[in-house]
Amino acid sequence: MTKAEHLPLGEPVHYIGDCANVGGWGHIVAVRPPDRWSQMRSYDIALDDGRTMQGIYPTNFLGSGRRFVTAAEFQAERKRRLAAARETL
Repeated sequence: MTKAEHLPLGEPVHYIGDCANVGGWGHIVAVRPPDRWSQMRSYDIALDDGRTMQGIYPTNFLGSGRRFVTAAEFQAERKRRLAAARETL
């Protein structure tokens, strides 16, 4: 199991967005247990701008094509990229 399969209620997340949907910050507002349609739990996310997204699976938090990252992962990646940019100056 991955860390994305055990995100707690209230976890801050960043929606990366795509060409048709702007990204944004939000929180996990519901954790849904596995059911007859999926063996994975899923999450409902409320973005700070009022949008809601329901049934987000842990796979949306993984890999290069992911749509969501936790706030901690976002900050760690930002810090890494800034450090790499400073090295090139």
